[in-house]
Amino acid sequence: SFFQKNFPELNYELIFSGDIFNGQGKTKSKIFKKLKIKTLIEDNKNYAIDCANLGIITYLLDKPWNQNGNLNSNIIRVKNWNEILGEINKNK
Repeated sequence: SFFQKNFPELNYELIFSGDIFNGQGKTKSKIFKKLKIKTLIEDNKNYAIDCANLGIITYLLDKPWNQNGNLNSNIIRVKNWNEILGEINKNK
């Protein structure tokens, strides 16, 4: 409902990915690349870096567990959904 309310003009599909592919030999980034997904909202820095390295724009939710290390230029650190919304609108 968040996306329908804030982005009614977009044709999008939401994919929730947790450990559902665990053990199947596919990383989240490879799945996203195969599905031609261009944007990811993530709180795990390792997944964010992996996806960003494949050219996927990644909004990394700022959490205590993802503070260390350098981030790829395709990663945009955000504090909350309002910041995600602002970044998406800025980059339309």
